Amino acid sequence: MKSKIWVSTVVIVLMVSFIPIIIEIVPTVKAPAILEVDDSGGKPYTSIQAAVDDAQLGDTVFVYSGVYYEDVTITITINLTGEDRDTTIINSTNLMGIYVTNADFVNISGFTVVNGSWAGIRLMPSNNSIVENNRVEMNSDGIQVIESNNTIIRDNIVLNNTDDGIYLGRSTNVTVENNTCFNNDHDGIYIYENNYYNKIISNNCSYNGHGIYLTTDSDNNFLKDNVVISNDGPTLSHSGLYIAFSDNNVIINLTCLNNKYGLVMTSGLPDTITNYVINSTILNSINDNIWIGPESHGIFLNSTFDKNDIYYWDTISTLTNQWYLHVNVIDYLGNPVPYTNVKIDDNLNGSYNQTFITNPSGIIKWLPVTEYVEQDTTGDTIGEKTYYTPHRIIAWNDTLVGYAFPEPFMNKSKTITIILYNGTLLDLKNGWNLISLPRLQSDTNLKIVLHSIEGRYDSVQLYNIIDVSDHWKHYHISKPSYMNDLNDINHTMGFWLHITDPLGTVLVVMGDEFKLDQNISLYPGWNLVGYPSKSNKTRDVALDNLFFDTDIDSIWTYNASTEKWVKLDEATDYFEIGKGYWVHSKVTKVWNVPL
Repeated sequence: MKSKIWVSTVVIVLMVSFIPIIIEIVPTVKAPAILEVDDSGGKPYTSIQAAVDDAQLGDTVFVYSGVYYEDVTITITINLTGEDRDTTIINSTNLMGIYVTNADFVNISGFTVVNGSWAGIRLMPSNNSIVENNRVEMNSDGIQVIESNNTIIRDNIVLNNTDDGIYLGRSTNVTVENNTCFNNDHDGIYIYENNYYNKIISNNCSYNGHGIYLTTDSDNNFLKDNVVISNDGPTLSHSGLYIAFSDNNVIINLTCLNNKYGLVMTSGLPDTITNYVINSTILNSINDNIWIGPESHGIFLNSTFDKNDIYYWDTISTLTNQWYLHVNVIDYLGNPVPYTNVKIDDNLNGSYNQTFITNPSGIIKWLPVTEYVEQDTTGDTIGEKTYYTPHRIIAWNDTLVGYAFPEPFMNKSKTITIILYNGTLLDLKNGWNLISLPRLQSDTNLKIVLHSIEGRYDSVQLYNIIDVSDHWKHYHISKPSYMNDLNDINHTMGFWLHITDPLGTVLVVMGDEFKLDQNISLYPGWNLVGYPSKSNKTRDVALDNLFFDTDIDSIWTYNASTEKWVKLDEATDYFEIGKGYWVHSKVTKVWNVPL
């Protein structure tokens, strides 16, 4: 019993002896403080810098209205907040009104900052900081963001500065949003040197030298909903938007009006650049509406600009003008066809080589197609347009096919309706293809049968064994009609078709399926015939009423993919729908082609 009491006493003593130790190692957590500053007195501080120097991590320095003649340097995470943007004024006495250096997550708002000989507000470096709702004027640069990532500059008024309104340098993932940058001597927003993946959104940069200026490897930035108006500074090159030596930037919903130059893109070898302008308006420039080169390429999508007011510095640079295409797919009864395959041939690239799928309403929206590419090919600074419309659109599902051609020279975005009918698609290769038609034609006119590949072929020819005076019949698009002796083609014929599209194309064969066995007359010698069946069949099954070696002794077709002849030597070799065949007959006989 005594031993139990002794043990209990020892345990209690040990527990008590540890209490001070536990108390000593628990840190004291201090709530963020608010340090108040008033230049007229009545608050703990009359100097902003003095309050900043006393601030701890996460504190707020709150500054009451007044004029503060000082430069403020911040080196710790704090909030610096002014009572009223228009009446809380920092009048710089030296280089910068507010300088944040080596401090992250700093928030600055509610000030007017003037007379900084280097900048009104500078962040260098400062990550994840916010500068918002300030008025920054009559400095050298208004707001500088240098070597600072993931920072936000928004809702500021930046005007009447002798250099740039907002300067962004060597920074990534910075958001510059909803700022008003007026009447700055150089640029409203200047983005200089190695700035990547920044977002420049909903800023109004007007009455400056340049509105917005990107230069020197400022790549992959996103500019949206910006307004640049009446930027016409004293130098010759001032413009609404200037992009130099910077690649793969995307500009959306730009309003660019009444500037000295509208949009300038320029680079130099080896740094060829390509930038994208979408849903934008560039008009009424004093000089050139768009100025391109050297070694610069602009892709313009669904944008409005004066097509006759573009200057080309060299013969390398190009402007590609594209529009949106919306596709509506219905069947021959007028019903929407959901989940249908759609492919658009854009002649700029030969073909998209990509298949899109309609939504549950049978619609696909926002597909870009090229109207023309312009390039100065003669060296006179004026571009020559190469038009690439019309574009063919093919739609198909398991049972129906259809196609359409948008009208040439679109000049605007539009919706195209494709009606699906019974049909079959045949893949064709560049060069000569030996084919036949796998459906019955209601109209055998050659141009109608081949209408879906208009502009993608130049020649058709077939061999007529019974016309001993002229076996070969020809059609060529360059010949006048009286020189062409091939005007009709049907499902019983095999014929050669020459495709000019470098990437090949797809022939949409419209018409009814075969309901009965089809008949083809064969004559002694070589017959060029079709294969009008609904399915591929082995040689001897397909010959049906003919006997190989007895009636027929040789059959050949041509593989356009390999550019090689294929002989049907074995009974297990296949006749394939859509192919044409040279059949050497020993007799005069009608071939019954089975379904």
